[in-house]
Amino acid sequence: MAADLYPPNELFSVFAFLGFMACAIPLPWHLQAWNVGTCMYMFWVGAGCLNAFINSIVWNHNIIDWAPGWCDLSTRIIIAENVSIAICSLVINRRLYFIASSDTVTNSPTDKRRGMIFDILLCTVVPLVQVAIAYVVTANRYGVYENIGCVPAMIDSVPTLFLFQAWPLVIGLVSASYSIRTVLAFNRRRHQFKELLSSHSNLSGGRYIRLMVMAGTDVLCVVPLSLVMLVVNARNVGPWGSWDIVHLDYNRIDKFPAIFWHAFPLGAFLEVQRWYNPLAAFLFFALFGFAEESRKKYWKALSFVTTKIGVSSGKFWGSSMGSSSQGTMLNSAGNRVPVYLREPTSRSRPKRRDTLDSFTDISTTEKDRSFGPISTFGGDVSFGGVDFVDAGGALAEPASKEVEPTSPYLVAPAPAAVSPTSERRPSDALDIEISSLRRASTIPLHHSPDIV
Repeated sequence: MAADLYPPNELFSVFAFLGFMACAIPLPWHLQAWNVGTCMYMFWVGAGCLNAFINSIVWNHNIIDWAPGWCDLSTRIIIAENVSIAICSLVINRRLYFIASSDTVTNSPTDKRRGMIFDILLCTVVPLVQVAIAYVVTANRYGVYENIGCVPAMIDSVPTLFLFQAWPLVIGLVSASYSIRTVLAFNRRRHQFKELLSSHSNLSGGRYIRLMVMAGTDVLCVVPLSLVMLVVNARNVGPWGSWDIVHLDYNRIDKFPAIFWHAFPLGAFLEVQRWYNPLAAFLFFALFGFAEESRKKYWKALSFVTTKIGVSSGKFWGSSMGSSSQGTMLNSAGNRVPVYLREPTSRSRPKRRDTLDSFTDISTTEKDRSFGPISTFGGDVSFGGVDFVDAGGALAEPASKEVEPTSPYLVAPAPAAVSPTSERRPSDALDIEISSLRRASTIPLHHSPDIV
């Protein structure tokens, strides 16, 4: 790769910091859900982004050995990341496969606890073992590369291929086998999928699919990159010698200007390797950072911050999200209709439905009973095929005064003389006609005095 094809170091610093934030922001609520594989993946990717960000700032256009102690720690993080991200993807794919292929939908708390402990040990012990083993093939303390920072210094030998280079490839192949088996089991048991997820309260169908995509994409990136690195390094292998020969000048610090390491093919691999963590962080955030549960957490955090500074969070989204007793809502025409709320009183309690409500589809209220003399009648009255008999004078006496309708929309017919012995013809039956139904925005609102 030509020197002018390398992206600016300042651009990488920005992306590395954004990658760290993309892992740090959603980490707390993933910890609450106890998703071990996801949390460890975020931890290692975030640590890699932070490590690369600090190195790119400190050694921006210089190769001065500013911080030997930091370089010792930084190189250990880089060595651990040689397998940590791959092992986290393996843990995720393995857990997804067990869920998809499980014959039972419930797991005992002991089984869940045992599985969590095993996943935690796998994601922490394996990287630490890699750090310890890498010391065998480490020729000197570290090297300083301009713009990149601290880099482990290992000799090109056959033990290096087996103790360091081959691990990501082997782990990636095992993870790929779990990923393929997960997809096959998922397609075979799609109808039972929801039932299988019922025993995992923190794992929904959407989260399951996103985890499959993330772990599968990581496998597709790790396996080819590890294979290419293994082939390239295998061409230049030399004899290992002995322990004393390899560590003869261990405290030596090698320094490489950018113009030097840009001229070698190894420089392109170094550049690709340091961009891997920010890209993995952005992939994770794209899959999980915009999910529904994440948006709820963002809104909760925003509400907490605005409450602390004394600003209502409703101001960010309009007054309709406030706590006012009078607000607005949108009707089907897109117009705003006022909404009034009032506290319940004794007058607003529901009344017992009369006989008319039992035989019709119209549910009347105290405000809508506007039929004048029909509300109070006496004797035996017939409405079509429905007879009302005055048993022992339970019904009220006929009203002598005409009652005006109270509703502006329903008009009662002219009152007729009703006697206990009279009988209405079918043509005299009560007819209620609803001329039209209009949208709420075009009908004038009629408010009774008790509405606020």
